[in-house]
Amino acid sequence: MNKKSTLSAWIIAAMMAMAPVGVTAQTYSSTASTQVFDLSKLGDQTLLEHFAQLLDNGKKYPTDADLTAWGIKDEVEFIRSHVRKRAIESRADRLLQDTYENRNLFMNIPGGAGKNLGGYPSKTFANDNFSMWNYTNLFGAWNYGLFQAPGSWADAAHRNGTSIFAGIKFFDHTTGGAANSWANFIMTRNTDGSFRYTHPIINCMRFLGFDGINYNWESTNKYQDADNIAFHKELYKIAKSEGFNDFKIMYYTTSSSLTSYSSRYMWGQDKDNRICEVMLNYDNSDFSWNMGSSVKEAERTMGSADGLYAGVWIVSMDRRWNSLNNQDAKRCGICLWGEHAESRFWSYNTGGDAMSRMSNYQEYLERAFSGGNRNPLYRPEISNRGNNVEAQGTTPPLARFAGLASWIPERTAISGNLPFATHFNTGNGERYNYKGKKTAGSWYNMSSQDVVPTYRWMVVKPETEVASTDVQPSFTNEDAYTGGAALRLKGVNNATATDVVLFKTNLTPSKGKVVAKVAIKTGKEGNNLLLVVATILFFFIVMLNPFVILAIFVAVIYSLFLLYPMMNQEKEQTNLVFEEVVTVKKEKNRWFGNLHHFSSYQTCQFDDINLFRLMGKDTIHLERVILTNHDNVIILRKMVGTTKIIVPVDVEVSLSVNCLYGDLTFFNQPKRALRNEHYHQETRDYLKSNKSVKIFLTTMIGDVEVVRG
Repeated sequence: MNKKSTLSAWIIAAMMAMAPVGVTAQTYSSTASTQVFDLSKLGDQTLLEHFAQLLDNGKKYPTDADLTAWGIKDEVEFIRSHVRKRAIESRADRLLQDTYENRNLFMNIPGGAGKNLGGYPSKTFANDNFSMWNYTNLFGAWNYGLFQAPGSWADAAHRNGTSIFAGIKFFDHTTGGAANSWANFIMTRNTDGSFRYTHPIINCMRFLGFDGINYNWESTNKYQDADNIAFHKELYKIAKSEGFNDFKIMYYTTSSSLTSYSSRYMWGQDKDNRICEVMLNYDNSDFSWNMGSSVKEAERTMGSADGLYAGVWIVSMDRRWNSLNNQDAKRCGICLWGEHAESRFWSYNTGGDAMSRMSNYQEYLERAFSGGNRNPLYRPEISNRGNNVEAQGTTPPLARFAGLASWIPERTAISGNLPFATHFNTGNGERYNYKGKKTAGSWYNMSSQDVVPTYRWMVVKPETEVASTDVQPSFTNEDAYTGGAALRLKGVNNATATDVVLFKTNLTPSKGKVVAKVAIKTGKEGNNLLLVVATILFFFIVMLNPFVILAIFVAVIYSLFLLYPMMNQEKEQTNLVFEEVVTVKKEKNRWFGNLHHFSSYQTCQFDDINLFRLMGKDTIHLERVILTNHDNVIILRKMVGTTKIIVPVDVEVSLSVNCLYGDLTFFNQPKRALRNEHYHQETRDYLKSNKSVKIFLTTMIGDVEVVRG
């Protein structure tokens, strides 16, 4: 580990917390995704022809006007990624030194719970929110057509340094005609003899923010054609010339080995003429017996086995795991396949309600990757049998599995300058919280998923690498500080001091002392005793003098109101922010009177507003402050009075109003009567603007006006 001027460390949370109180299950709304976008407009050949025509006109990428003319402007927003892929830090100081440092994992599985539509942002809380990017080098997006994978998943993958395919060209044993159609299409040449669609593919990939094409080319030998080989070689050359070094083409064929013959058409013969990367087909659903010889051929031809993956079908986890550490096979990547419509991990997951299902899913993933004990330092022994994918009585699924961490080194993309922040947001929630306050209901959007912990979960005795079971970490959707989830630390009785090692980083402080801000919410266990005692006491008092009853009753109720906040000192949970200065700001609420917010300044930096008012007129002058970025929030709760918000012309707005009685004027739109209703509206360019503000207003009686100024 780097111990010089940089902060390269395991970020340690030495915290003890009890389990939060249970949350009543709710009814969850279904997705409205089908009413928002139409993927049929995004046919791959049609899209590539659009990009080819752009090149004919001297352009590489489309404008908004081009997308509108093509009829796909709205649809593109659902598939386009806006997060640049982060670089992975060195794995030389990996946790398990007996693993091969450069071994990678290819998760060739669907994204989202459901074929085609699953994975796109929606109101469905219970959804596949895969989070084990800390071991995943490459994600397959198996269930999406080419150029149709959700941009939100690409955002989550890139944030953690993982490459992701734009979807799959799928040719099974019944679609040979489709395979031939695609092969004929990509071999089309211009009048000068060059391939017409090589540059359009690269341009389309870069515009959408994806990293390559995933092929299932089992049913045809078209990939052996000389023109097909030349086409895909040219794709790699163009990508390299443009600095698109993460570009990949993956072949999944019927072959379970790489030989001197097959490498000519599905791998490459030298490092400057790569054709594709290869998933070796599984052998009777299990790892190929030819991993070792395939590695040697890969190294002979390309100088490295990087890009070679041994496939395995995870319909079962009883596989030849002990073969992965055999000599040459140790240098072969691993590919987990499963399945066509939805992830096998997601389909095996269970739960009586949405909240339980999501909690169980994360723990299922943790047992699959970190081992059956959910701690990479405390893994079961490697075994080819007994790795049950479903619960056996009270034994949870994969409880005896050694975990993929036994073969794949952990990865981290956390580097650069402080501050570093996480809310442990997993990309969905029963509700959306902002700084501990609920702002919206059920939601799912992988784009909001935070950088995941490097270790899930490494619990150790203080300042050691000796595993401890005194604390059980987990993600929970029962509460959140910002987003829809938090880190829950549940300790056993009489637990000793414990370290929870979360992140491996390479962060550089500029100056001064490095500090950590942590928002913690303690549990309620033990506090309920006071309420029970008070209830019993009240029962006996009822049998006494009614005047005494009344006096004591009032005193008890008043005391409970005073004591309850102290018994439940819960600050919504777990936000880690590493920065050099901590600023604390306190401001008294003014309950009455007319207020002009920011009016006393000529120019100043915007600071979030969170106010409670009983009565008065409020005018918020955003034209007198400097707004940047997207995390600007105004929260105003009031009983009676009008509210006017003046917004600069270059700032986009998301407005949510709850009003019993009043009128709403939103920019130049006609006045709208609000009668005991909730109203939400966003300006057209809110999602893609560089400057925006989110406004939450709750009022009993009063007009609301949002104007430009």
